[in-house]
Formats: sequence, structure tokens, C-alpha cells
Amino acid sequence: RVENASAQPFGVPRLVEAARRGQLSDQLRIRGEVLGLLASLCGDLGGAGGKERALSLKYRALFQHVEQHLTLATSIAELARLSGRTPATLAAAFKRDSGRSLKGYLQAQLALKAKERLLRCATVREAARELGFENEFYFSRFFKKQVGMAPRAYKARAMVEG
Repeated sequence: RVENASAQPFGVPRLVEAARRGQLSDQLRIRGEVLGLLASLCGDLGGAGGKERALSLKYRALFQHVEQHLTLATSIAELARLSGRTPATLAAAFKRDSGRSLKGYLQAQLALKAKERLLRCATVREAARELGFENEFYFSRFFKKQVGMAPRAYKARAMVEG
């Protein structure tokens, strides 16, 4: 609750009562109260969760494309064409808004897809090919660098842990 000048709580019941009376001073207080509530709400949304929501709204099309079509061949230039920006502009805006590079984001998402594919596919080679890696050894190096363990070790650990 926000307090008015007379130091009495000015909660929702008093807001409704003041709105019914229709006095100018009460209307101004109502506006101030509503603006204060909105400001506190915006402050609450401004935390990490609010930043993530704003980011997901701003880059919704990009995130959806990455989720549906990401492979090793996905490039920043491709995403820039889809968003109507230049690659440099998109990369700079993404870095400014998210705090991480677009290339780093794509690699992290590809590593997540790789984990999913490893659990679903029979072999490392099959998972690698589904993600656009023609060479399973390159896939293994990429996976180890991103995840911190070899694909076969990840798959074995996941099977044991269930």
C-alpha cells in the first residue's frame, strides 16, 4: 500500500470510495496511487524474470526459428535475414539485450539439442548427422567443449542415472 499525504493507508477500498465521490483531489490521488502501483509492479518485473520475458518477446521469432530449425549450418546471417537486420546489427542488439553473444547462444542451444538427440538416437554418428555434423569426430569435439564430457560418456551417464 502507498500512503497519502494524511499518512492514512490509501488502499483499494478508499480508491473505490474516492472514485465514487468524483472529487478532483481524490481523482488526482487515485491517479498517483495507480501510477505508484504500476511503478512498483514494473520494478518487480524489472528483475531477472522480467528481463527474460522482455527478451523472449523481442526475439520471439528468432527463438522459435532456432528451436525448430537449429543445426550446425544455422548462421547469424540467416537469422539476420529472417529478422530484417544486418548480421552485425542483430549480433550487437542481442549482446546488448541478453548479455551474451548470439554465437554463444546458438552454440549453447545446439549443445542442448545434441544432448536430446544423444538420448534419442542409437549412435553418436546418428545424433551428429541429425544436427548437421558430417563428421562425428567434429561433433564429439564440439560436444565435449560445450558440455564438458564426451558424447558417449554423457549418453552412458544418462542411461545409468535414468
